[in-house]
Amino acid sequence: MKILRVIIEAVLLRKSSSVLLLED
Repeated sequence: MKILRVIIEAVLLRKSSSVLLLED
């Protein structure tokens, strides 16, 4: 199940960085 958590965290990081890029 750790793999699932890692994937979810990676997706969240990608979303947050995308938001930052859009705001920039």
